[in-house]
Amino acid sequence: MMTKIVISCGDPAGVGLEVTLKALCLRQFSRFDRFLLYVAPSHWRSALSAHWASSLGVPAVDIHTPGEPLPDVPGLSIAMLSGPHEAPLPGVWVDEWGHVALMSLEAAIADVLSGVADAIVTAPINKRVLSLGPDGFPGQTEMLACRAGDVPVAMMLAGPRLRVVPVTTHIALGAVPARVTTDGIVQTTTVVWTALRHRFGIQRPKLMMCGLNPHAGEGGRFGDEEQRIIIPAIRHLQEQGMDVVGPFAADSLFHFAVDGGADAVICMYHDQGLIPLKLLHFHEGVNITLGLPFIRTSPDHGSAYDIADKGIARPESMIAAMDVACDLVRKTRYQSS
Repeated sequence: MMTKIVISCGDPAGVGLEVTLKALCLRQFSRFDRFLLYVAPSHWRSALSAHWASSLGVPAVDIHTPGEPLPDVPGLSIAMLSGPHEAPLPGVWVDEWGHVALMSLEAAIADVLSGVADAIVTAPINKRVLSLGPDGFPGQTEMLACRAGDVPVAMMLAGPRLRVVPVTTHIALGAVPARVTTDGIVQTTTVVWTALRHRFGIQRPKLMMCGLNPHAGEGGRFGDEEQRIIIPAIRHLQEQGMDVVGPFAADSLFHFAVDGGADAVICMYHDQGLIPLKLLHFHEGVNITLGLPFIRTSPDHGSAYDIADKGIARPESMIAAMDVACDLVRKTRYQSS
């Protein structure tokens, strides 16, 4: 059965289209994959004429009408968005091109909600893109959750040996202790547990949980959040039948996690999980939004204005994002069959 993936173009001033084209060409199309890319005409033309694209062998594309079914054959379709006549300037923010990135994301969401596509792969954006819309979302994850009906979601960063999920995401470090709550830990962990079972096909997920403080609080000596907040959350989760253990000191937990001790690690804040993840999987890490009624992945890097259009952006993370999206679609179908 054909797997249909819609790709948003990302920030046109960044490396999104470069890594997308490189990934599509280097990854090659399996006989079961159909991709749909939303992009503005001048952006597409400028990418095809770029020096880095000349040796890629970009495949022939079909022009797609938004909202129409995709063909049941492998390959690439392009849906053209309205945008400026002049090509985007590499590394230079322009509001008009930010609106194109936002339109691309909205169109991709509409396709996956309507069933035109099975999953979304989002190319990286500048966060300013989301401020152009009426809702002012802090990130693509929050926008996707809202469009899906304000469902609870979790942000997983994954590589071949490690998966991490932070309970708090893009907030100041000083604000973290007040935002780590028993209810928040329970909600995030439940989303992760459910996704590992129904999306990843892991029937009995094993989860390890980090403490918040050094040495996981050292019995209250370095902070009492473990006793007050984290341990009650773990007990509640265990009572619900989930295999969750902790809290462990973050300085040693990851050694055991990557050695097969956990299917995912629940972290209390952003850098607690992303530092070890990127140390291991800097070029092939994937951002996966869990909890949505559809599959969404993204490369685990930003729009990289500093290297835009230089031809040196590495596509491994985008290739991994495409591979994971296709794999999760197939596993989800198998779980529901």
